[in-house]
Amino acid sequence: MENNSFPFLNFSSFVIPEDSLLPEPLPNQVVVTFLVLYLLIILLALFGNIPVIIIIGCLKKTRSVTDVYILSLAVSDLLIATLNMPFHLHFIVVNEWLTGGKVGEFLCKFTTYIQGITIVSSILTLLVIAIDRYVVICNLRAAVKIHTKKSANICLAAVWLISLCAIIPHLVFQRLDMRVKVRKIGPILLLDGFGYICAEFYPNDYGSKVYTAFTYGFLYILPVVIMAYTYGKISHRLWIHQPIGDILENPLHHQRVVLPKEKIIKVMIVVFLAFAILWLPFFTFSLYAEFVENKDATFRIKMAVLKLIGYSNCCVNPIIYTFLNKNFQREVLHLLCKNRVMKIHVQTTVGSTNTYTETIRRSKF
Repeated sequence: MENNSFPFLNFSSFVIPEDSLLPEPLPNQVVVTFLVLYLLIILLALFGNIPVIIIIGCLKKTRSVTDVYILSLAVSDLLIATLNMPFHLHFIVVNEWLTGGKVGEFLCKFTTYIQGITIVSSILTLLVIAIDRYVVICNLRAAVKIHTKKSANICLAAVWLISLCAIIPHLVFQRLDMRVKVRKIGPILLLDGFGYICAEFYPNDYGSKVYTAFTYGFLYILPVVIMAYTYGKISHRLWIHQPIGDILENPLHHQRVVLPKEKIIKVMIVVFLAFAILWLPFFTFSLYAEFVENKDATFRIKMAVLKLIGYSNCCVNPIIYTFLNKNFQREVLHLLCKNRVMKIHVQTTVGSTNTYTETIRRSKF
């Protein structure tokens, strides 16, 4: 059954149900475009998020609460780029799931499950960041108890636990399905073997619609609305409500305390907007397709394009940190300089005293 060298047979006199056929391959130009874009996003995500994880990991003493949350976002983005995107790219290129049997079934469930976990954990982490920033700026009394590393670790544990539980239906209803490969030569339909697809199969349409609506409403729209509200209140507090007299009377306090908070808020607002905008088309079209859209021949390419737009978010965050966060830029330079000094020191350990003195000078610089 799994042999792809199945002899060509003329099935033109039979009617094969459409849901028993493998989807038609995408045009070569489309496949090449997807291949280039997927590889570009994967590479950018790797070279962007790995330094973020390393840098924040090295900041043991000076690591802030916000850094802890950013570390969680970077891990989520890295998991999407390494454990999810390559398998979906393979399906786009080859037009069937990579293998059958128990291994294929496991990978089918695992990759889809990882995708759901990382997306949900990202949006919930962004939600926790927004609430944390709101408390710090708009409710200083509560911030003393809430804005701590211990609270941040507890919140992240809750975020990942909720993400693991909320996506369980993917483990239950995601499975492999054997399909017939056919090749059309004029009016003749030839059987070209069998292949697999990885898809959700609910017992009925009602279950699929309920879960899609739940995902869209409670795991995307509700967090986005709460974040929009909190950042709106924060923006009003920092840039509109703040008395100008305070700035004029105590400019040093404003420069030392308020300005750093404003910079952090700007970075996190951009991160939030990037996530919300890039994943909005995929979530919205998934809901639309579930209730309205007829899944015609263009459905697959529409979903592939919108999912690719969402995937691009996993390489956007490091770019935002690099261009908008001067502290992150300084830490990158510090890490590079530190590694360079350590390398020079190792090379000159058996060298002269003058060379070692030069290494110390570079270190201080």
